[in-house]
Amino acid sequence: MRNAVIALALIAVAVCTCSKRSSDPDDGIITYGPPMYPPIWEMPAWSPDGMTIACFCLGIYGIDSASGLYQIDFDKRGFYLMDWDGMNMRKVCSYELGTPSWHPNGDSLAFSLFPYGGAIAKADTTMDSLIQLTEVDGYFYPDWSPDGKRIVFHKIFAPYAGLWIMDSDGANRKHLGLAYYPSWSPDGTRIACAGFGGLAVMDSSGMNIEVLAPNNGPDKICWSPAGEDIFFSGYGYLFKYSIESDSLIELDVCSAFPSANPDGDRIVYLHHCISWFSPQNGQLF
Repeated sequence: MRNAVIALALIAVAVCTCSKRSSDPDDGIITYGPPMYPPIWEMPAWSPDGMTIACFCLGIYGIDSASGLYQIDFDKRGFYLMDWDGMNMRKVCSYELGTPSWHPNGDSLAFSLFPYGGAIAKADTTMDSLIQLTEVDGYFYPDWSPDGKRIVFHKIFAPYAGLWIMDSDGANRKHLGLAYYPSWSPDGTRIACAGFGGLAVMDSSGMNIEVLAPNNGPDKICWSPAGEDIFFSGYGYLFKYSIESDSLIELDVCSAFPSANPDGDRIVYLHHCISWFSPQNGQLF
């Protein structure tokens, strides 16, 4: 069957509205919040030459604005490459490859194998040869070092959850600390991450930790190519942290997964809000 379709309902967590007043007619009633609308694309990554964006498409379509029900086209679901302006989309494989990171020379990508519990893998852009670099143990968000020799990533399962670093062939793995969502600095000396109470940076050895934006919870971090800014998303907002001025600027709401182009003057990101629906919701911008 060419178009295998599944209808799913995403419903917000039920909230109890019990009242202390026994005369309250809603006493003990369980109510449900509005439907949670799904993202259609996930985790874009801009290529080093600025010409290509890699991204995973969930194949979701036909979202009902009242119920949140949607359908999945499994022929469309998969990993895509597209031109920087969204044109020339081509599906390169059907695997669920999340959080992609380009090799600095642009000929291959590292990513996490999502359906299998999280393993770091790499492949060239044709996806003809996929090489698994780690075992399946909750490894996600790889980021290739600027010299292409190392990959930093995070692990969500104990023991030794947090940031890890390894050679690009999977050897010499080392635990750096309890932090997540890593991003290399352009000069390869520091790693930005979520941890230690906010947006933080550390040496590539895991030492000399500095919290730049406390009380923030990044869920995707992208260092600008020139090294002067760090873009990140968190709590549904898109931010830019300026290193020189030590200032935090809100760029957009209902946004996630920023990735900057090589010139640092544009960002590709997911515009998504779980509480409302429009034809633009869940799409890349």
